[in-house]
Amino acid sequence: MSYIRKHLMAGEVIAREARLSRILYLPAYALMGAALISLVVILNAGQPARAAMPLPAILVVIGLVLAIWGACRRASAEFAVTNKRVVVKKGLLRNHSTETLLRQIEGITVDQGIIGRIFNYGTIVIEGTGTDKVPYPQIADPMGLRLSVLEQID
Repeated sequence: MSYIRKHLMAGEVIAREARLSRILYLPAYALMGAALISLVVILNAGQPARAAMPLPAILVVIGLVLAIWGACRRASAEFAVTNKRVVVKKGLLRNHSTETLLRQIEGITVDQGIIGRIFNYGTIVIEGTGTDKVPYPQIADPMGLRLSVLEQID
């Protein structure tokens, strides 16, 4: 059971859940592609280039480590909009959660660059009374999450 579902208040229902974007895996994909390209180049270069054979293996190992790190980050971050509040929980071994009541929200900012618009991810900043502006980067479908918050406020 997720952290947010376990900590719902009486009468509270989840309107929308969000996750971190799969863009977290981009460095791992890039390294795996570089490993494949270097392997093909080494195999086609002949016997003298075989000394560089450990390079693709090293790139694959680093790519796998980055993929596992991204998967852990993605699995350990939860974002939800309920009919009473916005809840953000991050962390695997050490949890950090932020809860903002809907009546305290003054504004929501979505920041998306051109790549973010293409791959539908961005940074959300929730501005509430008496709280700091905390950015939450790499959120999948940030405009949908923003719309859900605004719908719950109305």
